[in-house]
Amino acid sequence: MNDILRDFPNIVELKKLIMHTSQTVWKREITEKEIDRWLDNFTGEILSIDEERVLALWLLSNFVYYNEDEVRHLCTVLMKDFVHRMLINVDTRHDEIDKKLSELISKTRFLLLGKPSESGGYILYYFRTINDLHISYFNPPQSSDIDLIDNLVFIDDVTLTAGTGGQAYKQLKKYTESYNVEGQRNSPLRVKRIPHLGPN
Repeated sequence: MNDILRDFPNIVELKKLIMHTSQTVWKREITEKEIDRWLDNFTGEILSIDEERVLALWLLSNFVYYNEDEVRHLCTVLMKDFVHRMLINVDTRHDEIDKKLSELISKTRFLLLGKPSESGGYILYYFRTINDLHISYFNPPQSSDIDLIDNLVFIDDVTLTAGTGGQAYKQLKKYTESYNVEGQRNSPLRVKRIPHLGPN
């Protein structure tokens, strides 16, 4: 066994952990037979068969999976967090909250990172439907919208990887350049970052 893997749990322990996790956390029970079928893909081409399988099982046991209910919940929490952050310092009477909320949403565009066929589009769909938002709030802004939009909210996977962060910066730069935000001191456009809702 490779020295690096010497302190890893063994295959039996990892299988038990994965089966337990699948039942209690992933909400989709995975049987030992299914794990064994998956392990057949690791045939010892790089390391020994046992070493490859221990590594594969260890990676799978550390996999963060969100089922559909959790994705819906996270989309609801994300929306509430956005609204809270935007309205917390706004002096609003109780009977004006709905009006302020409508104004906030109407001046916001929710955008995905990457291509529509990637995971961001999947999350964006749930975000729109679970929060009952009109599809028009998800159209990419045009330069003629400068006076109509105050906020751009980029939505992607719940985990923000370094690649996603760079992608967000590039898209943000594209929009700010098309709006010429930096050249307009009085531009109303604001970009708000809401911390991600998952582990790094």
